[in-house]
Amino acid sequence: GGLVFVPLTEPFLTEEYGRDWDGCPARLLHLALHGKVEHPGQQAVLLSEVLACEFTQGYEVHRRRQVLRCDAQSVRSLRHLAALIAGCREPFLRFELAGDHIIALRRDGIEEATRIVAGLNQIAQHQHLLDSRDFLSPIGASASTEASAGVGVGGPNAV
Repeated sequence: GGLVFVPLTEPFLTEEYGRDWDGCPARLLHLALHGKVEHPGQQAVLLSEVLACEFTQGYEVHRRRQVLRCDAQSVRSLRHLAALIAGCREPFLRFELAGDHIIALRRDGIEEATRIVAGLNQIAQHQHLLDSRDFLSPIGASASTEASAGVGVGGPNAV
């Protein structure tokens, strides 16, 4: 349905904001440098991109915000978020973001919208999870921590 999620990692911040992270929003910088890991494998998950489609109109202002909860359940990692999305049976999929922002997507028709937005944005797999412990470990985490490249709502890399 047009939402793209990623874990907060050093490679992500470097790709988005350059080697010195110039221009990185203070909230992300604080989270990256001072965020606390409470559980093994825990990741800060961000809403990275909002791709244009009927489900995401008006939500583009929420890019680069941490996803705190999905359907009232705390998000522990990107893999956990993917499981929460896949397991949602409610009429609306609800994401609670940092800064008291909420995104609610209608479940009905989201799979078709995901296929369309993936095609328009040349995304071959609409959900793509990497277990790339070698190069994408979350900031402040050990190399054994689960890491993922991106996941989209509604199926595999864009939601």
